[in-house]
Amino acid sequence: MNRLEILRVERERIIKTLGKENKNRVKLLTMLMDVDDEIEEILASELKSWSLGLVNNQQLST
Repeated sequence: MNRLEILRVERERIIKTLGKENKNRVKLLTMLMDVDDEIEEILASELKSWSLGLVNNQQLST
């Protein structure tokens, strides 16, 4: 399981816990925001390297 999959599982766990629990709502929402931020960073990094790969491939073919 890669980091992105682990974060998605953690995100689902936090959301389920939010539905059941009211005591630690602020803590859980903060955790959810942190997980979402990390997922966003990973996806942005993957998109950047994917687009750089396209640019490099286009340069090689010309």
